[in-house]
Amino acid sequence: AVACANSPAYVSFLGRKILGTNPVAFGFPRTNGEEDPIIIDMSLAATSYGDVQAAAAAADDVLLPEGVAVDARGQPTVDPADVID
Repeated sequence: AVACANSPAYVSFLGRKILGTNPVAFGFPRTNGEEDPIIIDMSLAATSYGDVQAAAAAADDVLLPEGVAVDARGQPTVDPADVID
């Protein structure tokens, strides 16, 4: 089985936001049927967009961790407001 979802482009690749924060998951049974199936469930982003929104809405100045976000120009930022703009 394969599961994925559509998402706006928030994840930067080569300096451009072209990927979504949507998860990708797939699974398949083992050939002998007695072992547990192989399940892969992963995110394409270093942080969730919900975490960015929560940091931007926080009453105090909550910054993002280094290396997880870029602004509209593709430059690294720790300011959640720069990511949302």
